[in-house]
Amino acid sequence: MSLATTCANTKDSLTNDLHVLLSKWKNEQGVDTYYDIPLRSPYKEQVVTAELNRFGGGMGAYIDAFVNDIPDLPYINATPFTFMNQDEFKYIGTMCPKTNTFDHFWRMVWHKNTRVVVNLTNEDDRIGSERGDKRERYWPPYSNAPNQKEIEKWPLAIETVATSAAEGMQGLFLYDVKVTHKSTGEERLIKLYWYSAWEDFGDSTAIYDTSFRQNAMNVLRLANEVNAAQQLLTTCATAPNSNTASTDPSASTSSTTASTATTASTASTTSTTSTTSTTSDSWLIVHCSAGVGRTGTFITLLRTLHQLHSINTIQELGQEVVKTIVHLRKHRLWMVKTDGEFATIFNCFLHYFAKQEKGEEIPKLKFTSVLEQNRESNSGVGGDTTAYKGVAFK
Repeated sequence: MSLATTCANTKDSLTNDLHVLLSKWKNEQGVDTYYDIPLRSPYKEQVVTAELNRFGGGMGAYIDAFVNDIPDLPYINATPFTFMNQDEFKYIGTMCPKTNTFDHFWRMVWHKNTRVVVNLTNEDDRIGSERGDKRERYWPPYSNAPNQKEIEKWPLAIETVATSAAEGMQGLFLYDVKVTHKSTGEERLIKLYWYSAWEDFGDSTAIYDTSFRQNAMNVLRLANEVNAAQQLLTTCATAPNSNTASTDPSASTSSTTASTATTASTASTTSTTSTTSTTSDSWLIVHCSAGVGRTGTFITLLRTLHQLHSINTIQELGQEVVKTIVHLRKHRLWMVKTDGEFATIFNCFLHYFAKQEKGEEIPKLKFTSVLEQNRESNSGVGGDTTAYKGVAFK
């Protein structure tokens, strides 16, 4: 799906109106209207499990709205999102995997025929699987490697085959990850984008300052890149092999004894969000730490960019943004968690319309191959808290 365009007069008007709006929010040091958006707080029962969720277990998915069709996996903290237009992307919002869910994550990637993953965790987020930890590297080389015997039991083999850094955009890396189904030998290449410079819980008083505007431009450029990659890779992607990934949702509810699994199995039969795979499905996976704030912001931005053909005023833009946020929140808690994230969406659109007004395109990203090095320790809690942070150009 290509990004929509608007007429010249609309671009001029929207650019000016967005500048006025963001300046107002900057002067007020916050966005009061953000707090009027419905469903900001959790409003229905969640799956609570400290083992399979982050932050002590309380940030779980709603029991009627998680990905429930992965064979032999009754629960994963991941929520599918679809929209009325069948041509639109299908999204999954999820938490950053914990060490004990690395395997679950890659099985979801395989089963949902995913070819593009967007990681929005910050490089300075604390590493690990404990209550206060926010991220881990779940692709090789792992930041907190699972037991080798456990890895050998995984149905999929995971290999990082290339690493690149974006030129002129600090903190954006692209990893080519090869996923191989051990039973069949089928291989798939996954594009994993990690934008590691987006700060979680940005200060509302920083709205529309220099670093805020730069981050918004970075997020817009990433959305443009991801949009193109999702279109290209899903067009070329083969459908899931029926011998390697069952599309029968009932296959996932047969083999656990934990109480959480029981809850998840019950929920899978009452889900209000369809997750059944078809041969043409390829789901775009987006995550941050909990999979709500930055994740919801990015999905809202990309989805609204696809709707610009029907938007002519700032009021219509605001209505579309809010409508998308409410749709996401009906299925996953806290989506777009702060007023700063809400303002980021509008700052992205200011950059977008300003470029169109000048007859310019969003700057395309160029990636250069790098070598990963400098395994550094991190002051996280518990376990092996090392992380690969440094890179060196070849």
